[in-house]
Amino acid sequence: MSSSICAPRLDSLLQMAFLKIQVLEEQLRLQRIHKYGPDETPVDVQMHDKRGKNHQAYLWQYGQPGGSVIFGFQLGRGRAGPKQFLEDFEGLLQTGGYIGYEKAGGPKMVHAACWAHVRRGLFEAHEVARGETAATGIVELIDDLFAIGQHARERDYGRVERQATSPTATIRAIRR
Repeated sequence: MSSSICAPRLDSLLQMAFLKIQVLEEQLRLQRIHKYGPDETPVDVQMHDKRGKNHQAYLWQYGQPGGSVIFGFQLGRGRAGPKQFLEDFEGLLQTGGYIGYEKAGGPKMVHAACWAHVRRGLFEAHEVARGETAATGIVELIDDLFAIGQHARERDYGRVERQATSPTATIRAIRR
């Protein structure tokens, strides 16, 4: 089935849809979201000034566990995108350590690193300096954290049960 819509009508429909999407995005941003786990994905886009060549842009995803996801598009991977999106955010921001999230967010925002990314950095440090033992010890403690999480997932623990198996002692050992 084909239908034809004249160009001015199509343009008008797209403009109305865009305005509704902007309102929806603002409403999602204003929700009392307490935790974001952002991520950025490279995407190729065609640019009018680079005929025949695509430009690498980024699609930023800001999601909360089990909840809404908002996407933001930026032509670059710089700090401007996260800084603008997170300017008033005052919850927990858990990231993979990308420096672009530094200095983003409101004054009460807590920036938490991803244990897998921390572990990878320490493992790589150990690969460079094989005789060094501090990184190895922390990698082993992070492995203990992962084992606690795996144990909880395998048993399908609820919130109360997960808190009862809290990895607090392991985290304190890492901090030392």
